[in-house]
Amino acid sequence: RYQVAGARPAFALLAHRDAAISSAPAADPDGAFFLMAQPPAAAAGAAVTPREVIFVLDTSSSMAGAPLAKARQLIRRTLAGLGVDDTFQIVRFDDAASALGPRPLASRARNVSLATAWLDALVAGGGTEVVRGIDAALAQPHDPARLRVVVFLTDGFVGNEDEILASVASHMGEARLFCFGVGSAVNRYLLEELARLGRGTTQVVRADEDEAAAVERFHARLARPLLTDVRIDWKGLAVRDLSPAQVPDLFADQPIILSGRYSSAGAATITVHGRQAGRAVSFDVPVTLPE
Repeated sequence: RYQVAGARPAFALLAHRDAAISSAPAADPDGAFFLMAQPPAAAAGAAVTPREVIFVLDTSSSMAGAPLAKARQLIRRTLAGLGVDDTFQIVRFDDAASALGPRPLASRARNVSLATAWLDALVAGGGTEVVRGIDAALAQPHDPARLRVVVFLTDGFVGNEDEILASVASHMGEARLFCFGVGSAVNRYLLEELARLGRGTTQVVRADEDEAAAVERFHARLARPLLTDVRIDWKGLAVRDLSPAQVPDLFADQPIILSGRYSSAGAATITVHGRQAGRAVSFDVPVTLPE
């Protein structure tokens, strides 16, 4: 356990390369490393990027009962925790898709009350046309000053994974996609692949599981984005196989750990670029990749 100090994100790299390569011809000649990005202990409000949160709620027949109730609870919790500069939208889908309104709404008490009443009136029925739902969410008018966060809530009870993933990959753009799976037969493969494409994460809650703790974890995971559009200038170092290939955003209380490999030793001061509340920022990080 460790405590975090400082008011800015911090970065560190840990590298290793086998020193006995020459005596073991079958050994892997490459080195490996982890690069960690650590958010500050406390972030001022001005450092938090405003969000445009779009919920995509599966209301097909397989969501009847506990799955829909758990999905509603997550939406209510997230709406209650929106920042003053955040906006939100809800898109529900089964055989067809429809939205709460023509554009995202400001996070005002009246709008949240309206959304909650609309949410409570939804009933489950029909098929599961995931592509219709996500396409309807991504077609919403987007404010470029806000980070678009799509929250997909479903049991994923579908079989056309390849079609869904191909559609999302071609329409995702700069949106982020987080998945919340509910039910007893969640399609984990689909949700995890969607989150990977959308630089997000997946959380699953079984129908017989208490959702309160899971809802809080999920809410905390995406509540405060501190550094977005992260990219790394490696300054000529021979690194490759970075995973994840697209660097995720840095959220409060959520360190990023990237893994990678390197083919030759070197030292440089790399630069981590990103955007903080819409402003371009950069961080210089001294790095040594040992022989």
